[in-house]
Amino acid sequence: MDLTSEIGQIAHIVPLASSSPTKSVLIRRGFAVGAALIVLLGLLIRLSAVGAALPYVGHPDEPRNLRNVQAMVLNADANPHAFRYPSLWYYIQAPGQLGLKLYRDAVLEGDSKQRRLGRVVEQSAANAIASDETSIEIARLINVFIGVAVLMAGMLLAWRLSRNRYAVLLTGIILALNPILLRNSSLATPDMLAALMTTLAVLLILPVVTKAGMRQ
Repeated sequence: MDLTSEIGQIAHIVPLASSSPTKSVLIRRGFAVGAALIVLLGLLIRLSAVGAALPYVGHPDEPRNLRNVQAMVLNADANPHAFRYPSLWYYIQAPGQLGLKLYRDAVLEGDSKQRRLGRVVEQSAANAIASDETSIEIARLINVFIGVAVLMAGMLLAWRLSRNRYAVLLTGIILALNPILLRNSSLATPDMLAALMTTLAVLLILPVVTKAGMRQ
């Protein structure tokens, strides 16, 4: 059974077999509204932190990783030449930085500081100060949506494991408000992409493990 059919079943299977049709409809609608509100809550909380602390940049990985992405854009080079982290995050971030570059090329005149990419932060003795807040905010915004994808994948995993709507909603609330996930979702770092890939891997391997267990 694929993920599409699994998602469809969440809205149609009613845990109480004795429920009347009217009550079944109310349960399905209530669950759908609750799940949507949880996802919306997770999105809004993460969006509110995108510009947090700027122009100060406290996480050392943000400028380091963003420089690699911007070098790919500026040099028209698909090779990131940096493999401290898996490269998929760079390719996901590259369209955002390319869009910013194209916008500045089209709208801004001259080689102004606002037009250039490549100088993400100015390093001082104590901290880093953003030279290009917009590029950092775009990268963080992309990570926000990756973080929301982690939330949704976690809720789907809870459904596959429990077939219980209340467990799905509780899982969603925990993931939406988890401080570590909130923090990493609002930073331009690859951590949330790693979390998403891990969650999806568990989600996809679960039917194989389940079938193997049933055969035994």
